[in-house]
Amino acid sequence: MKRGAIQMSLGFIVTIVIAVVMLSLVLSWMRGMFGGIEDLTGQMRQTALSNLQQAFQSGAGGNFDISPKTYTTSSGKKLWIGVGIKNDAPDRQTHNFIINVDVVQKPEGVTEDEVMQWVDWVKVPTPLASMADNIDNPIPIYITLPTNAIPGVYTFRITACYDATPGQALTVEACTPGVDNMWGGTVRYFQLEVK
Repeated sequence: MKRGAIQMSLGFIVTIVIAVVMLSLVLSWMRGMFGGIEDLTGQMRQTALSNLQQAFQSGAGGNFDISPKTYTTSSGKKLWIGVGIKNDAPDRQTHNFIINVDVVQKPEGVTEDEVMQWVDWVKVPTPLASMADNIDNPIPIYITLPTNAIPGVYTFRITACYDATPGQALTVEACTPGVDNMWGGTVRYFQLEVK
């Protein structure tokens, strides 16, 4: 075997080893960044499930509740809020439920539209059989705070609505406080403090 071929194959092997090491470093760094986000939303989900179960079992949650109701964090985090609904409609029919989220308080220097870009939730109706609830699988609301989120208090209003007559069309836009098909008798508020 020629000396140049050995040097070339040795250089190739060294290059591959360096590339593998760099790739593993990048993957470890990314896992650290996103693992923390997943840990936070996972912890929030477990706490919410426990709180919603207690609220519905004790009767304190009525037939519509959220958890958590307040949270304090720093910018750059992803939060998880659970919406629990119990279908105790007097007609004992399966009904579809939908939620709407809007901003009712925010710090100066940020618009409602900007804040709503951080919020995501299921925007299609969720069916629940009579006397069933979703406390084991609440409707999730995700809030992803940008790294430059303005510190202060943000308050979100959550409204739940149902198809008062089975088959009634439900839209997020039509689910507002005070409508005839509002579920739970009142809205719920989530207060977020960004430090």
